[in-house]
Amino acid sequence: MSALPGTTGRRRIYLMRHGHVDYFGKEIREAGGDFSVVPLTPLGQEQAKAAGIALSHVAFDRAVCSGYPRTQQTAEYVLAAQPSDGAPALEVDAGLVEVHGGDYGHVKNRAEMAAKMAFHFDIAGEPGASMLPGGEVFAEAMARSV
Repeated sequence: MSALPGTTGRRRIYLMRHGHVDYFGKEIREAGGDFSVVPLTPLGQEQAKAAGIALSHVAFDRAVCSGYPRTQQTAEYVLAAQPSDGAPALEVDAGLVEVHGGDYGHVKNRAEMAAKMAFHFDIAGEPGASMLPGGEVFAEAMARSV
């Protein structure tokens, strides 16, 4: 890895969220509500391609994703924009999956889902706080992913 101008060769970690997805799409319905199967939408694909172009000058040492389709697709688009001799192989680390949600109850739309989720992120630092009733405890999610 070469040092950036003005640095002494420090390593940098680039964290990305996946591109746009539709949590109410047919893939989720067909999978019985399993959020782990959700792929990128066409907009998400364009976002990932744009991120790849924006990061094409960065020489990555490693690339790691959770293995969920949306994260793998995003990473693949970003790596595809790397110089042909410079892209690392994409690694999968299942410990990086998102916080496992609990019972959302019946939600009718994206706004309702976002409102329920936002409240639980607000209390994430409290002992024993989980992602919705019956969901993963935030502290446990942090321990497996860091």
